[in-house]
Amino acid sequence: MLHKFIILILLSAVSLSGVLSQNKKVGNTFDLSSLPENLVPTDLSNLPERSSVSNEAFAISYQIGEGNISKVDQEGESHTGIAIQVGQKNISSIDQSGGVGHFSIVTQKGLSNGAEVQQKGEENAGIIIQEGTSSRAQVTQSGIGNYADIQQYSGELNTADIVQIDGSTNSAEIEQIGDLNEARVNQCGINNGVRIDQNGYSNKAFVDQNGGSDNTAIIHQEQFNNFSRIIQSGNGNSAIISQTK
Repeated sequence: MLHKFIILILLSAVSLSGVLSQNKKVGNTFDLSSLPENLVPTDLSNLPERSSVSNEAFAISYQIGEGNISKVDQEGESHTGIAIQVGQKNISSIDQSGGVGHFSIVTQKGLSNGAEVQQKGEENAGIIIQEGTSSRAQVTQSGIGNYADIQQYSGELNTADIVQIDGSTNSAEIEQIGDLNEARVNQCGINNGVRIDQNGYSNKAFVDQNGGSDNTAIIHQEQFNNFSRIIQSGNGNSAIISQTK
């Protein structure tokens, strides 16, 4: 039997659109408390407790503003997809398929931001938070138990991509503050970790972890026009780059 649990909240002064579709019996958990307070509308404070949705599909599209578009597609078991948009002309897409237990949340506040999460495999988590103008973020995951987190604040035209393919328990985090920053992470293997922080403008950072396990890469960039690249293969490697210009 097909069971569905969908909450669709549309609040708008003008036109808004949201699309959600779910297949198969699904059950999820979620926790909004870790998100920045100003990016979680107070209307969401009365969501069902975890236990009440543990055996059902769970998807939310919350929109307030003008011309926002969100899409949540779920197929499989135990997936959660949440899209929150406040502002104008933001676009978000969440696509979860195969396996069980994927979690995705996209929160956008501002103008003309674009975000996409694609998940396959099992129990992957993807988070995108955007606050600003015309920034783009994408998370692509397969494998088991991977974690990806992109946060873009107070700027314009930032770009961030995390790709986690055919691995397990990998973690990647990107935080961007400013304008025209670019960051990309490619991960495969087991239990690898990446952290990229960019604060300024026109900084670029790239990390490739090509298999292996227990590798760590950290990049911190401030001010402007910094470039960093880390490439790791093998096991137990650690690399740290810090640049201020």
